[in-house]
Amino acid sequence: MLAAKSISKQYGQTKALDQAELSMKPGEIHALLGSNGSGKSTIAKVLGGLVGKNEGEITIDGKEIQLRSAKDSLAQGIALAYQDYSLVDQLTVEENLFLNSSGTLKMGFIDYKKRFDQTFQILKQFHISAQPDTYVGSLNESDKSLLEVAKALVYKPRYLILDEVTACLHRDQVLVLFDILRKEKKEGLSILFISHRFDEVYELCETVTIFRNGKTVITTDLTKVTNDDIVYYMTGQKETIKKQHNEKQAAEKKEPLLSIQHLGVGTQVNDVSLNLYPGEILGVCGLQGQGQSEFLRAVYGSRKISRGNIIYKGKRLTKFSPERSLKSGMAFISGDRNSEGIFADRSIFENINISRSALRFIFHGIRLNKSMSEANQLIKKLDVVIGEIGDPASSLSGGNQQKLIFARDLLLNPSVVLLDDPAKGVDVKARSEIQGILRGLSDKGMACIYYSSDYKELTAVSDRIVVFYEGDIIAEFNDISEEIESDLAAAMLGATRTEAE
Repeated sequence: MLAAKSISKQYGQTKALDQAELSMKPGEIHALLGSNGSGKSTIAKVLGGLVGKNEGEITIDGKEIQLRSAKDSLAQGIALAYQDYSLVDQLTVEENLFLNSSGTLKMGFIDYKKRFDQTFQILKQFHISAQPDTYVGSLNESDKSLLEVAKALVYKPRYLILDEVTACLHRDQVLVLFDILRKEKKEGLSILFISHRFDEVYELCETVTIFRNGKTVITTDLTKVTNDDIVYYMTGQKETIKKQHNEKQAAEKKEPLLSIQHLGVGTQVNDVSLNLYPGEILGVCGLQGQGQSEFLRAVYGSRKISRGNIIYKGKRLTKFSPERSLKSGMAFISGDRNSEGIFADRSIFENINISRSALRFIFHGIRLNKSMSEANQLIKKLDVVIGEIGDPASSLSGGNQQKLIFARDLLLNPSVVLLDDPAKGVDVKARSEIQGILRGLSDKGMACIYYSSDYKELTAVSDRIVVFYEGDIIAEFNDISEEIESDLAAAMLGATRTEAE
């Protein structure tokens, strides 16, 4: 058994872990839950040898061990699949899988043919659409996430820690991964599953540990706690997260704010038409690679449009670029905060003001006091947990980094916000807060196109939902409730060809 006892870790004045306790039994899938900033990723990095603890001890089978590096952890049979990936884009899939392991040896030398075949089988097992010699940089985010897990399993660990690896996976990919994990569990592998998706936790795990403010609140059998119990232990608040819908009257939908007409984007988007009305949150769902992200990026101007028209505020757009979109009141928020969101080494203040600063004329000065005041107001409004506003964005937890991106774009008071899986890796409380802010802004006339890999998330916030399948919209749902979830799931698999109204 792997046990972390009375673990504390401090960064400056911030206590990331405060006497935290956690254990992993052989052949068990154990969930670790908590709000963003509760210490989940920190304990994972301590066990993975990436972060040194300030206090406490780590034992395996009752014997204390020292973890000063990732190499130490691997030597002890502990492997970590990272939320932010440990993959190297410039290397191939095969090279990444065996980056720290030579793989199969033949007379003291690497048997490259056998290693190639082994890589091919791993790709097949994980349903990753790539070849062993494919460069990792060309993979989409979901395939990278699956590859990160595969890489950890190559080490044949006794203990596997999965830190938010399903955050960008779609349901079909989650099912593939869960089948693999269950097989590994039967072989005696102990798995720590860190996630914000409660449904997945109940589906996969048997035991749960919940962190709050760096402390262990409870460890219990999952059958003994409900969703509401978990939210309470995570937040300390008894009220549950309530779904809120802004009921729109048909009279409000006279003139669309944004009209997409027969839009095509290369081979990814075929012929998409839709209208977005003032104050509306339009949900977009679909399995990975069905054209949703390409569609949003094309509307924003970061992907080339092959055909079709975009009418925005009554005018046909002819020249497309992110800069033009921002200037016209259209914002884009990505869920991939690491490569498309934050500037990790720049300050929180700079991250909030970067978009507005970029749109200013080069000789137009910045009123520092006013900008600082506005930034602090947004931080308070979005409940972004920070140390100091001058701290680097990398000092924030993943959920707070995502809220920082929201703050940046809300500072521009956009009319339309395009959201590409914005709550990926964000805890239930932060997700509810983000959705509440979007709902409040939609009440004032702002409109959103909101894509999510989790259709349950869409039913909680959308006024309408359209389903993408193979580059087209094949279904539209206007009466949003939890009862439509099975129909949504079927449409995502192409099981219906309901025409969008």
